[in-house]
Amino acid sequence: MVLLETKKVQVGHVDSLFPYVKPDWWKDAFNEMYLRTDGDVVEDPAITDAECTDILGIPSVASLFSGPSQPQAVGETKSTIRVLDLCCGQGRHSINLARKYPSVEFHGIDQSLYLIELAKKLAKEERLSTNMVYYWGRPPNLGC
Repeated sequence: MVLLETKKVQVGHVDSLFPYVKPDWWKDAFNEMYLRTDGDVVEDPAITDAECTDILGIPSVASLFSGPSQPQAVGETKSTIRVLDLCCGQGRHSINLARKYPSVEFHGIDQSLYLIELAKKLAKEERLSTNMVYYWGRPPNLGC
């Protein structure tokens, strides 16, 4: 079923779903219900830790994080490492990594205001506001 102008219409097999998906569908998709339905995955610290360990196991990433780890405030880090977490959701990966690497600046951005507010709350609870900041909105044009 696909939502077309607030009516449920069954369209069968189509070559592309794009004509049937309303613009900015994500504004309603990534909300509290998203966390409730995917909570077994996204709220499991063991899964998040394993995923972050996998990320850090990539040699080119591991070499970036091999320096000293002294806490610094965002914008005042002596480290040249600044991590941008695009589509960060509730910040589970950036929070995990910010906790382990307090001298690295982490910046998260997501288009879901609900998830960004949750990320900010979780980072504050973890006392990570010094090296972690979240932004709501569309990612800037990064030229890639």
